[in-house]
Amino acid sequence: MRMWIGLVVALASSVSTGCGGPAVGGSQMVVLAPKPPDCPLELVTIHPEDMAPGGKFGAGGKYQMIGVVSLGLDQGTNPMSPEVRKLVRPRACGYGGEVVSLLASGDSSNGHGMPQTDVVFTVWGPRTSSGPQPF
Repeated sequence: MRMWIGLVVALASSVSTGCGGPAVGGSQMVVLAPKPPDCPLELVTIHPEDMAPGGKFGAGGKYQMIGVVSLGLDQGTNPMSPEVRKLVRPRACGYGGEVVSLLASGDSSNGHGMPQTDVVFTVWGPRTSSGPQPF
């Protein structure tokens, strides 16, 4: 899990708003069939017991982490606003996601020295049981 958090922090800091609106980035870690860009998503708060083995999001649970969506927004943007959800939904659906959770939200400066709010959502999809596949 530490490796994923490090990746997410690096990814979030690489997304910047520049000079003209939100920047959207992400990383897909598991390939699932994409869903339509307006698919229904559940927004959840994940607690430690949810990540334990057998928990909904833990080893053997119903969901697995399939990707992250990273945003660079105008400073002070509410990460739960309808505008932010409109940015996250198409990418999370494109990954095949069913559930999203807020992983991190904080303020920083972008590459131009302008203040911004960085937001990262974890995208969760159904756990697959397929084994190794040829590349």
